[in-house]
Amino acid sequence: MMIDQAFIIDYITIQFFENIRQLNDKSEGEISFFIENINSNRGELVKEGVYINFLGLEPVYLNNQFERIQRKEINKDGKEIEFLVQPALQFKCTYMIRPYFELQSNIAKMLGLIIRHLKDNNSLNVGDFDWVGNNSFPVLISLRADMNFLEQMRILNQLGLKYTPALFYDAVVGIDSDYREEFTRVKERKIDAGLTDRKK
Repeated sequence: MMIDQAFIIDYITIQFFENIRQLNDKSEGEISFFIENINSNRGELVKEGVYINFLGLEPVYLNNQFERIQRKEINKDGKEIEFLVQPALQFKCTYMIRPYFELQSNIAKMLGLIIRHLKDNNSLNVGDFDWVGNNSFPVLISLRADMNFLEQMRILNQLGLKYTPALFYDAVVGIDSDYREEFTRVKERKIDAGLTDRKK
């Protein structure tokens, strides 16, 4: 079964979560991690651990959609075909990470561990979900610089969440179009100009 490349958002979100869970290998005690459902517990943090929210998408790097990129692949008959495709549409996925512990000092420690971990492990493998023009480069995780205290409070209020210090990270992915323009390359062409030898 062929992989649907449009599922890259789900794939990268899972990879992001698994990346954060690697903190368990570096910490002294076992840490609980939760991909948070906003509706659960009415936004109340009831268990100690690290809560991760996928906040949403924002379009970025809008390429010229009239451009065409040449690709090759083997079809189901084993024949190599060439086709033209549009550039991928790229989106910034934003994630919020909120450590919750009874002791403020444990929250501060965990924030520091997360920052260092994502500084040292700031890429995610695209696997089979690569998009046109990315050439199998990894997806980079970047700390969102525009999340000041007021912006954080606004997001938490909109989501109906109680305040706890949070970190915000972005990861840019691309989604391909299914539409392709197949073409056949002409290897040799004979031209007959209609000239004949004339007898003098």
